[in-house]
Amino acid sequence: MAARPAGGRPVDTTPQFVADPTAVQWTVGVKGTIVAADATWGFVIVKFNDEAMKEIGAKSVQGSELMVRRGNAMVTKIRLNSVKQDGTNLAMADNLSDWEQTPVKVGDEVFF
Repeated sequence: MAARPAGGRPVDTTPQFVADPTAVQWTVGVKGTIVAADATWGFVIVKFNDEAMKEIGAKSVQGSELMVRRGNAMVTKIRLNSVKQDGTNLAMADNLSDWEQTPVKVGDEVFF
């Protein structure tokens, strides 16, 4: 919503989102695949590709959200909890069940 000072042009007073500089800033594309999924507990294990690990670097992934697809079909959305920085490229994430279109399966693609 714009406010108009007396005799002046409108001023944008809309709150602006400021990204956390310590959080990973994803580029568009495939980031990895699902290597394990547990529907009972609602979590998945993601194996990130090397390009995604370069994006992550020393940045925080906690709370970062990514999409999951199978072919061209949307599967679900996930929220990352942690990533192992030990060369395995594995991360643990919560499956956001409100977004789930079909159950997550091993081999589904993770993308941003």
